[in-house]
Amino acid sequence: MTEDAAQGQLAAVGRLLAVEWERLQAQLRAISQPVLYANGIHDVMIPAIGSDKAVEQVPDSTLLLYSDAGHAFLFQHIDEFAAQVNLFLGK
Repeated sequence: MTEDAAQGQLAAVGRLLAVEWERLQAQLRAISQPVLYANGIHDVMIPAIGSDKAVEQVPDSTLLLYSDAGHAFLFQHIDEFAAQVNLFLGK
C-alpha cells in the first residue's frame, strides 16, 4: 500500500466515524440488496461489535463471525469462508 493510499483510507475512516449514529442507521436500513458481513472476533482494526450493530440495521444481512480469528479471518478460514461466500452468492 502506498503512503497516499494509506492516507486516503485514514481520511475515509475519519469521515465515517464523524457520521452520527442515527444518520448511519438510516443509511444502513436503506440498503435493499443482501449483504454478507464477515469478521474475526479478535479483529483489532474492525471490531466485531461494529459488524454486529450494522447487521442489526441492514434488513437482508448475514453475519459470519470467526471466534478464533482476527483481521485475517479469511486467510485463517479460507475454505470455510469461500464456501460461505459461494452459498451467499447462490453458487
